[in-house]
Amino acid sequence: MKGPGPLVLVVLLFLPLVLAGCLSEPAPSLPERPDVPSSDGGPPEGMAYDLDANGTGCALAVAVVLVPMDRAADVLPMGFEPRDASGLVGADVGAGRAAVLLDAVRCEDFDLSEGSYDVGEVSILVEAPDVPGERAQADADYYRFAVHTTDPELVATFEQAGWNVVPGRSRLEITGAADRPLLGQATVQANGRLAFEMSIRAAATTPYQGLHRFWHASTEGTGHLDVTFDAEAVAGQASCTIASASSAALVTGFSSCPADTPGVLVQAGGWEGRFFHYPGVRPGA
Repeated sequence: MKGPGPLVLVVLLFLPLVLAGCLSEPAPSLPERPDVPSSDGGPPEGMAYDLDANGTGCALAVAVVLVPMDRAADVLPMGFEPRDASGLVGADVGAGRAAVLLDAVRCEDFDLSEGSYDVGEVSILVEAPDVPGERAQADADYYRFAVHTTDPELVATFEQAGWNVVPGRSRLEITGAADRPLLGQATVQANGRLAFEMSIRAAATTPYQGLHRFWHASTEGTGHLDVTFDAEAVAGQASCTIASASSAALVTGFSSCPADTPGVLVQAGGWEGRFFHYPGVRPGA
């Protein structure tokens, strides 16, 4: 299996953030471990949603939070295993720990929305699961716990497939020039309340390319969102505050990001996505 893509390989190096007096997101439920049978004898008959997710003027901020492997394993549903974060930044950084990604995405124009596209997400880096069917190998696999969005088409698509969609918005601003570090500040809300907030100061340039696959499983079956980003990323240090009852807190166990949390910024780029859902299919069942 291939290792994580170029962005993830440099991502774990570095996090400042300011926030106060915000309400927390209502407590979400952990993913259940339903007994949904996997397909026998050949590829599943999956229904694929083509998101036509062609975005322009897209920006991305990611805080990569390192957590104990056993915590990540406890919150992942059956059929998914956390990937050791060692090697993501070289040396022993992340060795023996899992990586939780807190991110905020913004596109000025996006096919699925009338105007700007603002989404916040919580994911864990995982080993590629054993799911029936043929698909291209991803550069990195993740399990997505929560999607914070109010985009009607995205909400309808994900909820039909049993994904955890939290009504909410992401606000992201990246400033800076070529001769100084970029500063990214993001706030992700859920139901009008704070979910998490982060600040990233970054200066180390790295390409952000390749296929990133985000999985989710529920009683409805198993699905994945394949996202291809082709942009230049900048890595650095991140800091964040996490609301106590948010999905991010439930997964990480933290109220703020540890001092060794890396951050990555993409100031401008484009991305494409395609969503697949396999009804009644369960990885490793």
